[in-house]
Amino acid sequence: MNHYVTQVKQQSGRALVAINRWSYVSKAFLYCSAGILAIRSAIGLGGAQPDRKKVLETLFAQPLGQVMIAVIVITLAAHTLWRLFEIVKDPYRKGSGVYGIVYRFTYFLSGLSYGSLAYSGVKLLFGKDEGAGEGKRIWVA
Repeated sequence: MNHYVTQVKQQSGRALVAINRWSYVSKAFLYCSAGILAIRSAIGLGGAQPDRKKVLETLFAQPLGQVMIAVIVITLAAHTLWRLFEIVKDPYRKGSGVYGIVYRFTYFLSGLSYGSLAYSGVKLLFGKDEGAGEGKRIWVA
């Protein structure tokens, strides 16, 4: 029985590592997309400076945009879960002192940010658009 538990832990650990890696790929894709839109805006080929919602909307309008947004939402949600795992399990052994608590708080803020971005993607996928003022208020918060 103990061998089985060890095997399950190893497999779940590999799954968490894979989820974490794919979430970084997704985030890199989003940041590159934002960079491209910002460059287009700077040289006069695009509209105003893009925000996160504008990046998602632009990606959504592309061929296979819904698929891209769905993959981004899944990986960002997984990244949010990874951040929660980091808060609870402390895999980097930051400890429970002031330094460790501050470090875990940054994990919380990161998870909150990417979780809210994933939520915006879900709303976009299901056609539940929010008002411009509400979207800005969410991102400022």
